[in-house]
Amino acid sequence: MPRVRLGIIQMRRVEDLEEGLRRIRDLASTLGRVDLASLPEAWIARPLAAEEERRLVEEGKSIASAMYGVLVLGGYWALRNGRPLAVSRALSAGGIISEASKRFPSNAVGEREHVEPGEGPSTFDFGAGKAGIVICVDAMYPELVRGPALQGAQIIVNPSSVPFDRIYLWRALSQVRAAENTVFFAMVNLAEAGYKDGRPVEGNSLVASPEGKILLELGRKETTEVVELELDEINSRRARWPYLNDVRGFYEGRRP
Repeated sequence: MPRVRLGIIQMRRVEDLEEGLRRIRDLASTLGRVDLASLPEAWIARPLAAEEERRLVEEGKSIASAMYGVLVLGGYWALRNGRPLAVSRALSAGGIISEASKRFPSNAVGEREHVEPGEGPSTFDFGAGKAGIVICVDAMYPELVRGPALQGAQIIVNPSSVPFDRIYLWRALSQVRAAENTVFFAMVNLAEAGYKDGRPVEGNSLVASPEGKILLELGRKETTEVVELELDEINSRRARWPYLNDVRGFYEGRRP
């Protein structure tokens, strides 16, 4: 299996789409050539209308082309039939290759009051391998992360907006989701932002290995980083930990 260069774009929140696109382009340019890169959730503070979303996609395609890889647009609210939906799209230079939407909008921050429930995670090929997108709190539901893993995802990207006082929980969650599925799990968090209740959201994006080790954890400010992932580690770990195959067999009625 190949080595994958994964880019983490830990950016701050913006109010204006054009400002956000400039920030994304500037930050992405520091990554160099990568196979896959992701933005965080809620990097823009308001829902995007259809024309704005088309603008985001066109600019995202250009950025993906410059990286020679696939760009995950993090998580953002898009107006669909007049109602906000929390979505994430994976883009190549050729266009949209996958779309995920948040199945369970956050109850804790009141998102459920105005955001429609979505279809959940998605899975896509990115050239060097296969990845899945699970938006923020959907990662709290093990079944939702298991889906992309059973569909062959080797990397789970989790665009998030997690407050600093809950980073300890997301660190543990990332390690468990990585180990139970024997995949790489990348939580890409918003930085230099905050919740309406005053709690700060301060980065600490992280990547966990298929055995649950933290390979990378960023600081609290807007920044980028590239981590190289050895996909062969998945096979070697699964030779000892057949959890995913056991679950697949369970669904198929097979015994270990």
